[in-house]
Amino acid sequence: MHNIASRQEDTVSRFKHFALATLLGMAALPATAAMVSTAWVQLASTNQDDCIATGERAVAAAGFQTNVSRDRQSIFGWRGDEALTVRCIGAQRVAAIFAWVTDQSNDSAQLVEAVAQAYRVRQAPRGGNLTGGGGGGNLTGGGGVVKR
Repeated sequence: MHNIASRQEDTVSRFKHFALATLLGMAALPATAAMVSTAWVQLASTNQDDCIATGERAVAAAGFQTNVSRDRQSIFGWRGDEALTVRCIGAQRVAAIFAWVTDQSNDSAQLVEAVAQAYRVRQAPRGGNLTGGGGGGNLTGGGGVVKR
């Protein structure tokens, strides 16, 4: 009988420790919360290699170490605990961009927009627009940034 009571006390004690650890862990979440943003860009062509090259340059320009997947579908960028990824779907003429940052002073939406802008500038029409410059706004540029 004493053995059963001892086991029950151990179980209750473990549960209390687990509950306390969970509460403390949850209290720390806002301090380490991540910010995630996504966007997509409509590509001018189905050329997968061009999409990968543009994405790799844009991710590196944002200060990330780059790595292209073996299947030449994605660019992965790492900067400390932060990640910036581009998925090229050339056959569908789409580049999807994802940014994940932990530093509250670093806005993931700005990173995503910088990469999306690199694609838009790369495929902007040259000359012939009413603004007189070479390029300008690309109305087929794709979707805006979504922050979570």
